Amino acid sequence: MYADRSILSPALPAIQQQWDVSESILGLIVSSFFVAYALVQIPVGILSDRLQRRMLLLVPGFVVIALGVLLSGSASRPSYLLLASVVMGIGQGVYYPIQFSLSTESIPKSKRAFATSIINSGQAVGITFGLLLAGFIVPLWDGAWRVPFWIMAIPTLLVGLAFAVGIRPDRQNVGNTNNDSNGCDATQLDTGNVWSYRTACLCVINFCSNFGFFIILTWLPFYLEVDRGFGTASVGWIASLVPWAAVVGGLVMSWISDHARHRKYVALATLPLCALSLIAIPFDSTLVLFAALLIYGLVGKLALDPVLIAMVADGIPSSCYGKVFGVFNFSAMLASISGPYLMGWLSASAVGMNAGFYIASVLIGIAAILVMCLPSEADGAR
Repeated sequence: MYADRSILSPALPAIQQQWDVSESILGLIVSSFFVAYALVQIPVGILSDRLQRRMLLLVPGFVVIALGVLLSGSASRPSYLLLASVVMGIGQGVYYPIQFSLSTESIPKSKRAFATSIINSGQAVGITFGLLLAGFIVPLWDGAWRVPFWIMAIPTLLVGLAFAVGIRPDRQNVGNTNNDSNGCDATQLDTGNVWSYRTACLCVINFCSNFGFFIILTWLPFYLEVDRGFGTASVGWIASLVPWAAVVGGLVMSWISDHARHRKYVALATLPLCALSLIAIPFDSTLVLFAALLIYGLVGKLALDPVLIAMVADGIPSSCYGKVFGVFNFSAMLASISGPYLMGWLSASAVGMNAGFYIASVLIGIAAILVMCLPSEADGAR
């Protein structure tokens, strides 16, 4: 899924040259994926709480993803590419509320963050593969930017077929649980209602931490090539510094989180480093740029995600996982919509793309303040 997403970013300069479109249009194409993705989150989350065989939804979801990837490579004009991005976003939007629900039910609380980090390492591998694949193929000839989409449509469809063959019943029938007869909105916990101040803060923190990540995911190759002067063939491996570092950072942070008394202090210790790394990206030094990308990978969104997911799961009953995780991931998708479009607008304006990294660092500062204000009662694997 993340390979499907990341192949568009190295192709943006070639698409701009072929169709003679502005950076704002490119930003709109990128954001259209995330708009569709975000709109699907909450309905799928509600539906997944009511189904006994939630994985059945994953099969048509991956078929739709594969169709969107294939249509992206076949688009003959910007409006068609935008439509294909919407199709792919709808398909991918099915996955996360279901995956978060199934995994958090199956994993013991004492290992929740670390196991989630292992699952999320697929994001880093997918981003790296997509960036390197597109970075290698796109410069070969005019119109070669289409080929990575056609290649990735095949394994995407095969994953859907694998789900169709290997589906088993859910671990528990969360749709018929008796501990939540009035629904998630009325569920009372030691920390209050399931839709509490704590849950709302975690959603805002999720938005803030994802803003910088999605401008890096969608615009970093373009920024490296157009603003920093790197060649198309090299931007893929430079951008891949972030996801590779995130594998290590995510495993370390999540292990510490599972063994800490309160998970929030793990997040609080890393957020300032994340903000500083974003501020350092625009520095006019290749060495500083590489160091900033490595540090962001170690402590940024991909490394922080397992900790935040565990914090959400610690504070809600399993009968509410689908709905709450749908809202939680929706908050991240708001960042994925606003961030890429804002970055495209900044690139087309006199302000420049550097301002996007500064804005992202300010949001990380806001996230750190909110983490400090979080109640700690439900944190940790006690």
